[in-house]
Parts: sequence; C-alpha cells; structure tokens
Amino acid sequence: MKHIYNQLLPEDKTLFDKVIWVTVSKELNITKIQQDIAKQVNIADFPESEQERVAVLEDKLGQIRYTLILDDVWKKFSLSKVGIPEPTSSSGSKLVLTSRSSDVCRSIDYKVVKVQPLSNEESMKLFLKHVGHGVEQISSLAQILGDIVQECDGLPLAIVVIARSMKGIYDDREWSYALRELRDHARILLISSKIVNLL
Repeated sequence: MKHIYNQLLPEDKTLFDKVIWVTVSKELNITKIQQDIAKQVNIADFPESEQERVAVLEDKLGQIRYTLILDDVWKKFSLSKVGIPEPTSSSGSKLVLTSRSSDVCRSIDYKVVKVQPLSNEESMKLFLKHVGHGVEQISSLAQILGDIVQECDGLPLAIVVIARSMKGIYDDREWSYALRELRDHARILLISSKIVNLL
C-alpha cells in the first residue's frame, strides 16, 4: 500500500488534488481519522463538535479530487459518520481500504481485491532486506530464521516489523526466544479467532 501511495504522490495534480493516507488500526477512533484527514487536506481550526467535523470534512472532500487510503482497518464503520462522501465516477475521487477482514471490506460495498501472501522466497528476501544479510552468515540461525519467516505466513507487515525488531541481534538464544514468542502470539490469535467464531 505504501508503494501505491508513493507512486501517486509525485504525479502531477491532473489525477488527484490530494492523496490522503490514514492508518486506522485496531482501536477504531473516528475523531482521530477525522483529524488525520483534516490535517492532510489543510483544514485549519477543525471544529470540536462531531457534527461540525463531519460537515467540514464532507464539504472539503466534496470540493477536491482525492485518493483516500484507509489502511489497516479492523472494524466496520460508516464513511458518512466520518465525513467521507461516497466516491463516485463523476467526482473522480477514489477510496482504497486495506483490511485483514473480508467482512470489513464487504461492508463498505466496493470491489474487493484479495492480495495473496508472499511466497516463502519473497518472504525471506523481504525479511533479509530489513534484518540485514549478516544473519545469513551465522549457521546456527539458519533454521530459526526460516521458522520465523514461515510463522509470518507471507504477511509483509509482520515480516518487516519482526525483521526490524531483530536487526543487529546475532545471539541464537534471542532468536529462539523471538520464535517462541511469535508462536505463542499466533496461538493466542488463533484461539481468539475460534472463540469469536463460536459467539
């Protein structure tokens, strides 16, 4: 997603007046989303009242052609409650939403494009790019390195975050500990997911 954002930024303004990136994250905070959008479209004196914020954003976004990237969305929410007008072909604006949840994507009622996870080879290349190729030289880390990359399940964000956290660490005990923590966390997420599905 960051690559798409970076590609759109240098474009001359014939396509879009603004390219807006907002990371939504797990804890949905409508006010923060509104403030992030307002800042990027240069709204000064953003109102305190929720209704006024919605009206100001709708007005401003209705006047420009924009691409709005809502990244890492975990929960369903109404675009109109934020102040985001429905992008139409006549407005020339676009909305891109990224989520791990297909339910969230379907709730917005736009075209859903499923991005496949990276292959093992692509995952390892990305991991090494961010952790540093020096870890390849340590034979005792070879198996652990492969296991950690496999636990990331081809998800680029997970790969980058974990690789950056391990950068400069060459102690195989620390790598083993990181692998255990990753596996424990994955088990907790799996159990949580099963419980939610039962409810």
